[in-house]
Amino acid sequence: MKKPERRLFVSVACAAALMVCGAVMMHLDKKPDEATFFAMDCPCTAAVYGGDAEAVKDRIKALEKLYSPYEEGSELSRLNESGRLELSEETARLIEKSIELTKKYGGADISAGAVTELWNVTGDEPRVPEQSEIQTALSAVGYGNIKLSGSECVLENGTQIDVGCDGKGFALDEAKKLLDSEKADCAVVSFGSSTLLYGQKPDKTDFKVAVTDPFDNDNTCLSFTSGGGFVSTSGGYERYFEKNGKTYHHILDPYTGCPAESGVKSVSVIAQDDTLADALSTALFVMGLDAGAEFQKSSGLAFEAVFVTDDNTVWITPGLAGRYRSNRPYQILE
Repeated sequence: MKKPERRLFVSVACAAALMVCGAVMMHLDKKPDEATFFAMDCPCTAAVYGGDAEAVKDRIKALEKLYSPYEEGSELSRLNESGRLELSEETARLIEKSIELTKKYGGADISAGAVTELWNVTGDEPRVPEQSEIQTALSAVGYGNIKLSGSECVLENGTQIDVGCDGKGFALDEAKKLLDSEKADCAVVSFGSSTLLYGQKPDKTDFKVAVTDPFDNDNTCLSFTSGGGFVSTSGGYERYFEKNGKTYHHILDPYTGCPAESGVKSVSVIAQDDTLADALSTALFVMGLDAGAEFQKSSGLAFEAVFVTDDNTVWITPGLAGRYRSNRPYQILE
C-alpha cells in the first residue's frame, strides 16, 4: 500500500483519537518518562513511570517496519506483492492470531486487503469503486486463503492481508510485554485510537479515560474509570473522504465490500488483550448495536463496550454502569 499523503481531516481525526481512548488523566505530581512519535500512520505517546518510554517507542517502531502496510519494504507489503514470504516471528504471530479472531468472531477480516486497497480511503486518491470491482475484490476475501506454516506464509486466490483491524493492538500487547520485562510501575501508551493502561498509578486511583464525541471531535461525550488494561475505539468519523455529498469512512464491511452502515458512529472496547480489543471494536462497529450487544452477552469474552449510535445515543454494557460519567443521557444494555 502506498504511503498516503496526510490530508488535513485524517490528521485531525488521528489527533482526536488520542483523546478518544487516550485522554487518560493522571493528575500526578511525579513526572513520567515520555516519548511522542508517529507510527503506522497514527500519532503515539508513551508516558512511563519506572521505565523507559524510548524503549516503548523503539519496540513499536520496530514492529511498524515489520508489518505496517504504510512502510515500503515491510514484510506485509512484500507478502502482499509476492504471495509467499518467510516471516519474522512477530508478523507470523500477528497473522496467526488475526486468523483465529476472524474464525471465532468475524466482523474484522485481515484477508480483506484487496477491498481496502480498492477504496484507498486513507490514501491520496480515494474513490468509490464500481460494484463489479467490489465483487472481484470480495472474491479474494477469506482467511482460508492464508496458509501459514511455521514462519512461511502463502496467499492464495489473490488474497491480500490488511492488519488495520488489529495491528496497533498487537503492538500495544508487545509494549506491555516490554513494560513487564522492565518491571515498570505504571504507563499510559496511546497509539492512535488504542490505549494501554499499565500497572497502578502512583496515587493508587483508577485511570480516567475520556472518549471523543464522534459528532464533535473537539469534545468528549463521556468518561469512565478503569483499573488497567486496553481500550480501543473504532469510529467512522476518524478517516473518511467525501464524494458527491456523501461520506465514505474507512471501516469496510468484509461481507458487502463497502463502508459499514450499521447505525453506529463509534465503538469503544475495554479488555485485557489489545489485539482482541482492537479487533472487537472493528467487529462490533460492523455488527451494529443489537448484534454487538448480543455478542457481548453470549461470547463468553471478558470485555466491556461503549456504543455511540447514529442518533447520538450512548449505550454502555452493564459492567461500566458504576464507572461511567457523561454529560448526556445514556442507556445501559441488558
